[in-house]
Amino acid sequence: MKIGHAAGGIRGIVSFRLEPGCDVLEGIQRVCREREISCAAVLSAIGSLRRASLFTAVALPNKAGGGYGEPIAIPGPLELVCAQGTVGREEDGGHYLHVHAVVSDGSARAFGGHLIAGSAPILITCEVTLGVIAGIEALRCLDPAVEMKVLGFREGGGAA
Repeated sequence: MKIGHAAGGIRGIVSFRLEPGCDVLEGIQRVCREREISCAAVLSAIGSLRRASLFTAVALPNKAGGGYGEPIAIPGPLELVCAQGTVGREEDGGHYLHVHAVVSDGSARAFGGHLIAGSAPILITCEVTLGVIAGIEALRCLDPAVEMKVLGFREGGGAA
């Protein structure tokens, strides 16, 4: 079994509020760009959404035996009960966010999965807290074992 790992430290915490109409992931990306954050953990995100779309894991005829299925659109309004994830970099230098969320509808039915960028505009508010990591580089690249791009971690990332 192969396990890639790296040790670093929490450089600091960044907390912010996303306002109505802002997409959750696009808002997080903007803050990461403005604060030059290249590696972080999304520790918490809660609020309300106009709607959301999620990917969920499904069986697929590939080397890994699975992957993401078709997007599942959930009409709102919704509570963003919780979200957490990872901030890293794409090979081209852009930010990559891997965020999973649980949302609930007006009947308190819960739905969970991989939050899709551009699909989750804020209804009233969304409060986000990031743990900014120093000393680790998180880079999304192809893993031949699963034939998909995934985040890998190595020591030596910058202070951001």
